[in-house]
Amino acid sequence: MVRRATTALAAASVLLVAAGCVGPRGTRCCKRPCATGSPSAVVTRPARAKAPDVWAFHADKYDADEDGRITPEEYGRGEVGFKRLDADQDGVLTKADFEGPMGMDRFISRMAVARLFQGDAEPELTLAELEARFAEIDANDDGELSRRELADAVKRQAGDDTLPVPEMPPGVDPFYAVRAMADADKNDRLSLAELSGWFTQMAPEGATSWKLRRMPNPAKLPPMMQGGVAPGSPAPDFTLMDPEGKTSVTLSSFAGVKPVALIFGSYT
Repeated sequence: MVRRATTALAAASVLLVAAGCVGPRGTRCCKRPCATGSPSAVVTRPARAKAPDVWAFHADKYDADEDGRITPEEYGRGEVGFKRLDADQDGVLTKADFEGPMGMDRFISRMAVARLFQGDAEPELTLAELEARFAEIDANDDGELSRRELADAVKRQAGDDTLPVPEMPPGVDPFYAVRAMADADKNDRLSLAELSGWFTQMAPEGATSWKLRRMPNPAKLPPMMQGGVAPGSPAPDFTLMDPEGKTSVTLSSFAGVKPVALIFGSYT
């Protein structure tokens, strides 16, 4: 009987350790004290949600000599794009250029907030709407928005074309962009004060509202962006240079010769 009791106690100890229950007996754990004579549960904070490592991507793709610097020659994608990434404008790209909010963070965060916190069909977002919608999105009423709460809000709006701001493109998680712009205390959660402060910075001085820039005149957009291309109609023609910039390829040159699959994407 004693041996069975000892074996059971040992097994229970293993389960408690495996579950993360360690520490001195009778101490306070979580929100309530553990029962006297039992281990105290140690609750660890979840790891900070990790955003995509944009610098690692660029370094792997463009830093040919692996010196931690990307020159315009190594980048090879044009002066405009290079200057947009060169945050300190020192003529080279380094890890420091990617540590603060980037242009894409600004664009995605404004687009996401404008859609998620909109309270009516007007394109203008007011501070009052932001405060009202914050309370709705804050599902557990703890005064902060988590990544999960923002994701749930995005899902609830999926397919809703009555809002003045379009949905985020598939696969884009706006949390990282909004965090980069508004998470002042770096705790991976967004308080109303943080969002309101960032919102005020985005608005014209003294204003309590702002709206996204108007989309270009549809009549001035390329044909493929004016409601798409009708099934069975020829794809709009274009000419592209090869990655080395030595030869060009024109889509129409393949007509009647061989089938062509067009795959569209966007990356920085």
